[in-house]
Amino acid sequence: MAAEVEAGNGQGDQTKKRPGRRWFRRPQFGARRRRQEPRSAKGGEARAVARYVRISPQKMRLVADLVRGKPVEEAEVLLRYVPKRAARVIQKVVKSAAANAEHNLDLDRASLYVAKIYVDGGPVLKRWHPRQRGRAYPILRRTSHVTVVVRAAGEGR
Repeated sequence: MAAEVEAGNGQGDQTKKRPGRRWFRRPQFGARRRRQEPRSAKGGEARAVARYVRISPQKMRLVADLVRGKPVEEAEVLLRYVPKRAARVIQKVVKSAAANAEHNLDLDRASLYVAKIYVDGGPVLKRWHPRQRGRAYPILRRTSHVTVVVRAAGEGR
């Protein structure tokens, strides 16, 4: 671009080239990448994901911490008797991950344990609560993404 300015008729800025449409484009690589683990590529590891669950991640993590590292059968029994709404959701995801391990990887259900369980925040639904004198207070309805990874007990705990 500097060469174009020098080659002009001495006017300087008038001969500068304007940026084309490429200047406005979003970067193609790396900018909008999600954190992603390899899909069941590791031997003896199955996973299941529940996305956009309408419970806040903070409440889900309370229940997720109860089952982390436990055998799948023990985790299912424990979740059956936890009096929290998040327990039902996590129980379904643990069952699904165990079924994936049985069906896709031919692993024995009795040897499975919850290797990883994490709860990420999803999109937030923003609502407004009317208050006195024309004010509005925000209500944030949070959503969660739950990921459960189960592994056979003999494989690198």
